[in-house]
Amino acid sequence: MPVNGDGSGFGGGASPGWPATRSGPESGRRRWLGLGVAAVVGAALASAGVGLATAGLHEPATPVAAPPVVTVTVDPPAPTEPAPLPAAEADRRTCMEGWLAARDLEASAAAARKIIPAGMKLDDPAIQSNPDWLATVKRSGETTREAGQVLESHIVPGTTSVLAAASRTAADALRTLGYSLENFDGAMGNAGTIMDVTGDLMAALCTRLVPK
Repeated sequence: MPVNGDGSGFGGGASPGWPATRSGPESGRRRWLGLGVAAVVGAALASAGVGLATAGLHEPATPVAAPPVVTVTVDPPAPTEPAPLPAAEADRRTCMEGWLAARDLEASAAAARKIIPAGMKLDDPAIQSNPDWLATVKRSGETTREAGQVLESHIVPGTTSVLAAASRTAADALRTLGYSLENFDGAMGNAGTIMDVTGDLMAALCTRLVPK
């Protein structure tokens, strides 16, 4: 490849396809104008960026939602059972504080029921049509049911197993008899028979286990 002479090399003349670089006052002015415009645009962009950043700093903060309140339900501790007493002491307390107290309540209720004529059944309409008889039977039922609750609550831990079982049976019989009276249930006679049987059993056990 020729280096000089025909203008096609690097030595002389203009390279084909590339515009010749111009020099002089006019090209200098254009270069300064271009630099000035670039500086103005750069300053404007920088100013806009600062404004946006400042605006971001002054935006109100988005409120953060409070965490949900979690309610935990704690079950109360189970009541502790009292320590069992020696059998002799437990039997005495079950008979004296439980059975005798329940027996006295039922005896009081039975005495009040004597206002009802002998042989009259509990579901006889004449009882409910008489205000005094009606009130007496209801109070008798409440007292008898209370006797069953008293006996149940006084079965002392450590009580001999046969006496504890008989006490629970007698308590159920008293409550059944009480409900029959309160509701004028014709089955009161059967409930009364059960109460008599369990009462005799309690008397026999307490006599044997709690000698005077």
